[in-house]
Amino acid sequence: MTKLKGIIEARNDLYDKRNAILEAAIEEERPLTKEELDQVADYRDQIEAYDATVEEARKIKKMEVAKTADGATAVIDVDAAEKQAADIKALNDYIRFRKDTLDTDSVLDAASEMKQSGNNAVIPTTIADKIIEKVKELSPIYSMATKYNQPGDLKITVLDTSTDDIMIEFVDDELETPDSHVPSFSTITLGGYVYRALALVSKKLIRNAAFDLITWLVNYLARKIALFFEKTLIGSADQNAKVKGVLGSYDSTNMKVVTADKSKISFDELIQLKAKVPSAYQATSAFIMNSNTYQAITLLKDANGRYLLQIDPTAPFGFSLLGRPVYLTENLGNLGTASADLIIYGDFSGLAVKEPGAFEVEVLYERYSDSGAVGINLWGEIDSKVEDVQKIAVMAAKAS
Repeated sequence: MTKLKGIIEARNDLYDKRNAILEAAIEEERPLTKEELDQVADYRDQIEAYDATVEEARKIKKMEVAKTADGATAVIDVDAAEKQAADIKALNDYIRFRKDTLDTDSVLDAASEMKQSGNNAVIPTTIADKIIEKVKELSPIYSMATKYNQPGDLKITVLDTSTDDIMIEFVDDELETPDSHVPSFSTITLGGYVYRALALVSKKLIRNAAFDLITWLVNYLARKIALFFEKTLIGSADQNAKVKGVLGSYDSTNMKVVTADKSKISFDELIQLKAKVPSAYQATSAFIMNSNTYQAITLLKDANGRYLLQIDPTAPFGFSLLGRPVYLTENLGNLGTASADLIIYGDFSGLAVKEPGAFEVEVLYERYSDSGAVGINLWGEIDSKVEDVQKIAVMAAKAS
């Protein structure tokens, strides 16, 4: 596998032989004979076979088999691993050393994705991806949402089927029969609201060369961003809220169930909530509620005396409700609070999230110096609205 030199030399020898035949014919100003054409074609086929062999060998050579932390084996792309290592070193150097004592341009150039943007630096894509993947692990609603990565405003055309929908029907004359069912269309616009995640790192830790600064930073910022995203994407009906999320943009006319008692949820009401979402989306739907509501539902039983919450080892928290997973958050209201939004149910791919797909990092050497710390600001943008209102329904408590 590693002895490619002999293969390349054999390939080049055939290349020279083919060229010699062609050059001889050109020098003599004559066409190739049938024998020469056959020989040239044979050389060409062999050269292509050698080229394919070399290319495949180089691809495989880039991959290494390594042991993961849990003892399993994994194939690692060596080039990608080396790129990520270079990006980690560049960001590590950028944070650990004051910019006024460092050749900043050379550090930024050390990673092809890392560049200056105003007073900040753009985090390399390999590290930004690690943060986002960690956020997906920690925030179910974010991981299930449909994400758009682009700068500037994003306009999404929304199909409104609340009053009518396209139908498949028999017609008498396909050229003259008018459309009897035509849905309406609307547009939602997603902008970019800037957010900041701040991490404080002690100078003593930064000076400790053994401290894995970037891994710590990725995990710490991912936890903070996941909590922020969860609250942001659940949203608020408050008209002054920057990001509308689910609660600020779902179809509150047709996709809402209100409890008969602000302090209780009945079996029938849970069935009504689930039934709001069309059957086509049920297989990918889930419940989101807070721990207070979750505890109340654990005591509910169906008509046969069976608990509604079923033990399900495959579900996120070990339980499923009406056959669907249950996720917990503290960003929804409590039972007993009038008009509180208690449960969100649906296929969360109906929630659109716009983000530019890049982070900027700012290192604050002086601001927290009295505390013996260095501040690290991570800047990003986000906006979110429901783009498919059929997919998401909400249960709210009675107003009084």
